[in-house]
Amino acid sequence: MEKIKILGIAPYQEMEPLMRDIAKSYDNLELYTFTGFYKNAIQFAKAFPDKEFDVIVSRGGTADLVRSLNDTPVVKIKVSTLDLLRVITQALQCSSRAAVVSYSYITDRVEMLAKFLRLDIRTFSFETPEQIEGIRKAGKVNAEVLDAVEKNIKVGMTTDDINTIVYDTTLKLHAIPACLNYEGFPKSVCTSVNDVICHGIPDPSQVLKSGDIVNVDATTIYDGYVGDASRMFMLGRVPAERKNLVGITRECLKRGMENAVGWKNTLGDIGAAIQNFAQKHGCSVVREFGGHGVGLEMHEDPFVSHVGKRKTGMLLVPGMVITIEPMINAGSPELWIDEINGWTVHTADGKDSAQWEHTLLITEGEPEVLSW
Repeated sequence: MEKIKILGIAPYQEMEPLMRDIAKSYDNLELYTFTGFYKNAIQFAKAFPDKEFDVIVSRGGTADLVRSLNDTPVVKIKVSTLDLLRVITQALQCSSRAAVVSYSYITDRVEMLAKFLRLDIRTFSFETPEQIEGIRKAGKVNAEVLDAVEKNIKVGMTTDDINTIVYDTTLKLHAIPACLNYEGFPKSVCTSVNDVICHGIPDPSQVLKSGDIVNVDATTIYDGYVGDASRMFMLGRVPAERKNLVGITRECLKRGMENAVGWKNTLGDIGAAIQNFAQKHGCSVVREFGGHGVGLEMHEDPFVSHVGKRKTGMLLVPGMVITIEPMINAGSPELWIDEINGWTVHTADGKDSAQWEHTLLITEGEPEVLSW
């Protein structure tokens, strides 16, 4: 009788002999084992032709990733509470400040355990393949909303007219404007003109003039997932200094993206690349606001600072979805927030500010742009 060839991927060495012992109970099984997870396990699984094994047995998120890269059937072993306690214990043995990075269904359980045991454990989530596809669709819808703004924005219209375009287009695409009523924000989009850094509120009395630069920041919920991006628009005859600021800011975004490779770069690498380029060109970087995780909610961990030091901060992991959205000032980085509306952020010196934002999926190569 021909034996069933099984590849067992064990997340740690203690599990490998357990898998072998179980296999001995069945005469028709031929078991091959490998110890590793995520990156190493995926590379190992990809090294074999799809028909090399009849089935692959793996655990948790590793099983999800292997399944997405290989046509061989994958049997997924659930992650137990004991597994989570083992990870938490090992982490705390290394440092009193520990974090767990995994899928949301794992990190939710870790948070519950940490709360129950009164442990100081931070959690950061990356997405499942199904969630990534949902975020990808939401990001595309969000980009279509900004496309509608780009097609219609002009001198003489008001920022509230932009809000109407965003609201109407979003509903036409069977989506929801995420900004509307978010923590009390009164409109469907943020419109930040000239010296406004971010969170400008659309206003029927604010008329766009020739020479203005405008950031339009749209966030869209589609089928329960979130897409987020912003673009700069230059209206009419824009002074060279403003054009230069917009261009520098866009290049800052590009530099940040070039330093967002999974398993290679850290959050500090993103911030350092942006900060170095902006300061080299005589500009400053806003520190109080930054990028963030996104996809299942509008704002998730981690916070993505646009200043930093290389090789510091969290290691970027494939499957993470984040925004990079540098806010670059022509003058100083200081700011003030409108005390009346509680939202609009201005430069302290009244000089111009610009911002570009993409939603990105972290991969083992260059990040995939999910919304732009």
